[in-house]
Order: sequence, then C-alpha cells, then structure tokens
Amino acid sequence: MPTPCHASDSGAASMPKRQLGRGGPLVGAVALGTMNFVGSYGEADSGDALRCMEACLDMGVDHLDTSNVYGSGRAEDLLARFLKKFRHRVVLASKCAIPRDPGHPFDNSRPSHATMARARPRWRSPGCWRAGRM
Repeated sequence: MPTPCHASDSGAASMPKRQLGRGGPLVGAVALGTMNFVGSYGEADSGDALRCMEACLDMGVDHLDTSNVYGSGRAEDLLARFLKKFRHRVVLASKCAIPRDPGHPFDNSRPSHATMARARPRWRSPGCWRAGRM
C-alpha cells in the first residue's frame, strides 16, 4: 500500500514560518491535524499515519494539532509514539479542555488543567505556551 504522504528534498527549507500569537513559537505556515489518523473519516492505519507525520515534518510542517476526544484519545496515543522520536522538532496544539463526559459533549467553555497535566507526560512536554484562555 502506498504511503499517503511523500517527503520532498526541498521541503523544510521552503516552508514559510508564522509566529503563534504575540511572543509565541515560530511554526511552519501549514499545520497537520491528527483527527484523520484515528478513523474519524474512515479506516486509518497507524503505520501510514506515522509515516505521513514524518513526511510532513520533513517538508517543514512542524505544528501538530490534536485533541483528547479525537478517536477517544487514540490520536494522542498515536502522537505519543511519534513524539518519542521527534518531540524536539514539533510544536503541539491541543483542544485539551473538551471533556469526554457524555453529559457535556464538546463543551470547551471549562478548560481542564487536569486534562493537560495527564497529556504532558505522554507528549514529553514540560510545560505549555498558550494563546487562548485557560
């Protein structure tokens, strides 16, 4: 089966950079979301997803987006596997305030520091920079 993404030799050097918010990190102008890697839009193969993330990183896509609700946490688990090798090269974005509680579906009005605290060790992240409210 072909890999869904292909790296190019000219990638990372040609990706424009953008600053997140005021004083935030510089990231590639294109971000990669992880919701599609956990079956949200049909079947997904974790090997293909990992190869795609690496190919995107090689092309300068160093801003990855996830959420604790993508695939009921499977996106974060997959991302954790990727970050074991590439954590030093990426900036993560997460909608970490979305509770998994069925009584409060997709309500991100109450940010969860506890959710973030659980994710940090998995992502190997000592702390966070935040653009939004928390």
